[in-house]
Amino acid sequence: MEERKYEVKVYKIWYDDDPEEFYVGSTKEKRLANRMSKHRQDGKNGKHCKISQLIHEKGNDFEYVQLASCLVSNSDERRMFEQQWIDKLKPTLNQKRAFTDMKEWKKNYSREYYHTTAKCKQQIRSKLQYSMTKDIRTCICGLEYNYGHSSSRYKHYNSEHHTEYVSGLPIFN
Repeated sequence: MEERKYEVKVYKIWYDDDPEEFYVGSTKEKRLANRMSKHRQDGKNGKHCKISQLIHEKGNDFEYVQLASCLVSNSDERRMFEQQWIDKLKPTLNQKRAFTDMKEWKKNYSREYYHTTAKCKQQIRSKLQYSMTKDIRTCICGLEYNYGHSSSRYKHYNSEHHTEYVSGLPIFN
């Protein structure tokens, strides 16, 4: 069976007032202008990537140029081709790699997994500590608070509801 190949274009986007700040991307669109209109739309919609934020701030009159093109068989080949240009030009607005080989991915994934797991364990420990000191009481102001947890008690006593209620009580001598 013959592999179907399609053309991929790698492009660069920048603004004339700051040409050192630029983005490198790739597309399989037949016309590069179609991909640029999608970037403009993302900027208009306020997407969170750096290039979209820059387009949102500075407007749609950015410059762009096709750097290269090649025929590829799948998205991995496409991303590898794009990553070669990212590595070569070192763009300032690209936030993540277009392609990561399996060895590097495993290294980063295990590091990320470790940090995520450690963070989750810490959150579980905190919740467990909180629940072990749970002593829910009803205050004279009518609200409930955790008497066994000092920060909860402190927050309640300093809350607007509690202070207003207590300030309205008569003082007995």
